[in-house]
Amino acid sequence: MKNHLLYVSLSLMASCAGEPNESVTNVSVEKENMTPCTRAVPVAVIDTSVYKDVVFERISDDYAIERLSTGCVNVEIEHTGCEYYTLIYNVSFCDGVEDKGIDAAIAEMKEIAQADISPLQLQRGLDSLLAVKDRGEDITIGERVYINGEMPAVVSVSPSDNGYRFTFKMGPL
Repeated sequence: MKNHLLYVSLSLMASCAGEPNESVTNVSVEKENMTPCTRAVPVAVIDTSVYKDVVFERISDDYAIERLSTGCVNVEIEHTGCEYYTLIYNVSFCDGVEDKGIDAAIAEMKEIAQADISPLQLQRGLDSLLAVKDRGEDITIGERVYINGEMPAVVSVSPSDNGYRFTFKMGPL
């Protein structure tokens, strides 16, 4: 990890017997544990007033996992990225669920998006995926769909164990 030096120039003004006394002091401060990541330390993105049993675990300064369950669907959110703000939603279905297709996964993600407080605009990303389907095209697994917004953002989806993995990425920051 790089050491960063912060140079501060302080102008100290003192008044002694009505005469200003000016002196300039250069102070060098070494900051040790500065993360090279542009993205801030991960914080929870699910509103706990909507989903009560959310578990958030920060693993490091640039990685965290957030877990929630909605009936027979489990969601694990990976918080990652440095130059890009990235959230990966792993949606897995219990064995008793009959429909484990992409439509069911998107429907579940739309429910979760209502409790999302991240800057990623999940609803907009899911709408972008559904727009592909509405045009009569298949949602190609792994294909990136660009989300309209102020900062470049993409969403992609791929199969995972018992469900799907939605990757939302915004940046570069």
